[in-house]
Amino acid sequence: LLKTKKKSGSGRRDGDRMTMTRVGVFTNHTGVCPRTGRHVVDMLHACASVDVRAVFAPEHGFRGEKQAGHAPVAETRDVRTGARVVDAYQTRGDPAALARVIARADVDCVVFDVQDVGARFYTYLSSLYDLLVAVARLNHGSESESEWSTSESESESARRGDDAPTRATFTKKKKHRRERRRVRVVVLDRPNPLGGLVTEGPTAIEAGFGSFVARVAVPIRHGMTLGELALLFNTSRFVGADPDNPSRRALDSDDVRVARLKRWRREMAWEDTRLPWVPPSPNVPSPTSALAYVGTCLLEATNASEGRGTTTPFELVGAPWADARLAREMNRREPNALLGDEATRRKKKWRNRFPRGSSSTRDTHTRWTRSMNARPAPACVWREAHFTPSWGKEKDVPCVGAAALFSRRDDDDYLPYIRASVASRALFFEGVEVLLALKKLYPREFQWREGPVPKPAPEFVSRPDTRRSRVERASARARVLASPTKRWRSSRDAPHPLKKEGAADYLPIRPHFIDLLTGSSGLRLAMDGAADPEQRRLAVEREGEKWEKQLLAFEKSRRDALLYHD
Repeated sequence: LLKTKKKSGSGRRDGDRMTMTRVGVFTNHTGVCPRTGRHVVDMLHACASVDVRAVFAPEHGFRGEKQAGHAPVAETRDVRTGARVVDAYQTRGDPAALARVIARADVDCVVFDVQDVGARFYTYLSSLYDLLVAVARLNHGSESESEWSTSESESESARRGDDAPTRATFTKKKKHRRERRRVRVVVLDRPNPLGGLVTEGPTAIEAGFGSFVARVAVPIRHGMTLGELALLFNTSRFVGADPDNPSRRALDSDDVRVARLKRWRREMAWEDTRLPWVPPSPNVPSPTSALAYVGTCLLEATNASEGRGTTTPFELVGAPWADARLAREMNRREPNALLGDEATRRKKKWRNRFPRGSSSTRDTHTRWTRSMNARPAPACVWREAHFTPSWGKEKDVPCVGAAALFSRRDDDDYLPYIRASVASRALFFEGVEVLLALKKLYPREFQWREGPVPKPAPEFVSRPDTRRSRVERASARARVLASPTKRWRSSRDAPHPLKKEGAADYLPIRPHFIDLLTGSSGLRLAMDGAADPEQRRLAVEREGEKWEKQLLAFEKSRRDALLYHD
């Protein structure tokens, strides 16, 4: 894992060695060797030719001790290696700030080693994307030398206690900036716990709904490893088109390298890899939690419990106002229910296109479409469950709901579709089915949660106009609340939907969290637009057809980035 191949000028391999000495490591507690249990930072520190300058920690911290959304101390020191540990999560969504952090670390290479769970709204994917954009800014000279020199000199003078940086320090730092070499990114790839065959969910992110849980326009279940995503992101479509990359250029192919996995195939579930499971976050303690997360994470956007605060988060769903009907409703539905009638399912081939390549891949694809009628089977069966979360939304409140049961047995004649591999089942749509069941059984109790309000840009900060009457100001706010298309801007490049001529007193509207998770308001509007359960399901099916078209386009665009074909 520590080796990267470099070609010499004659085109021959110059040996398997890491030629960079000043290294920064973007990792957390999951960056361990499964054979020895040693951490990647310790292994790099033991190499005589490697100088570990800094460790960049994503969400949940370097040691994985923080809960979701909580960041550790801005900067500490690793006791064992003495390296600086920088909280990169504080720069989330701001590649320019991350570029300044990397420049201060003065590294030649950033090694990225993090275990992902295979879902877009799991923030490690967004951290990788920000890292690539930040390195592109450094390599293509997006920042002026004087800006870098001044910031570095100020940090030096602050450590010395001076009031202002001296001219000598400014000149030294400026000269050092000119002599900087290109920064490279090496991704140590790890398996996708959800497998690499199936893609599910919406891909597009509408203007005004972008956030760190919807940072890049890939499917919610993307079916790729982080190494493949790094190659996909490093194109003119993603890094080259990012507004935080003024050069509008992606990284050179030699500047992004991936240490490939051995013997991993796309149809593998985590159990097939025979690798030990290191929880990537406190609420994903097992591989089955990762399988459930991609679907039941949608319950975070509701007033129902997704199992946080229990021993099996995301495998338990329920609420204080729910009852045993929830489990029965989930088991009553037919396989492939969200696709409509059988004729429609056979007409539309499942958009889980296998990568083109070996004959075994084509044979597997044929068997798949013939046996499953073109759509993945439901991911699990459900049992009635009673639980009391120890923390979270329903802390110390008894809840009733359902628990997911994942099975791989081949002799379950009573449930034929359970024979499909766990990694080949519909996991995201299982979460959509839970939302439909809650909305059908408990229409009065079920509610959507509002998402966080991002920090407003200075040009959109305004106080209420005191010259207008209270009735006029209330009427203006009511018009904004009544409009389903008005949302708070969450990215600098999106048009602000609340700011218009004569509306200086419009207040920021908190978007629904489900809109931030899915990247649009389509799913929420489809579920809220009809009171009848059958009409509601048809509306969700129509929304799912849009997702299928997006998935088809995405899978065509990702072919060149795939590293594992069978």
